[in-house]
This record gives sequence, structure tokens and C-alpha cells, in this order.
Amino acid sequence: MIDDTLYDAFGQRQISTMFTQLTSNRVVLEVHPKFKDEVRDLDHLFLRTATGGQVPLSSFCRLEESAVPLVVNIRASSRP
Repeated sequence: MIDDTLYDAFGQRQISTMFTQLTSNRVVLEVHPKFKDEVRDLDHLFLRTATGGQVPLSSFCRLEESAVPLVVNIRASSRP
């Protein structure tokens, strides 16, 4: 459920296709771009419960920002 919610918000989930006489256009689900800038924007995401209610994503996870390397190089060893 968490994975689906994050994919709905930030992925490229196609929910429909609109057809015209000459073209077809994909309809993609996403959050408004102003809610993609800050980590704290994730506080506005809610998960739907089995009974139809909503639970904030923050009930399941803790978010924190930290600096990490963009690339990790791993050199293969020739030793057994």
C-alpha cells in the first residue's frame, strides 16, 4: 500500500488514455509539482485504509534528510 501510494504520487502511473481522431494521449497520475520540492511535503500523503478512511504516511515512517554519495564504486577483487 505504501509503495502504491508513493508510485501514484511520484511515479508515472498511467490511469487512462484519451483518444482523438489523430492522436492518443496518456493520462498520468501525479501530485502537484509544488509538493515535490521538500522532504516535509511527504507529510501531505495519506494511505487509504481497508474501510475507506485515510492514515497519514507519517504514521508508518520517519523522514530525515542526510547527505549521501551519489555513486558508490565497488572494485572486484581477484582473490578467491
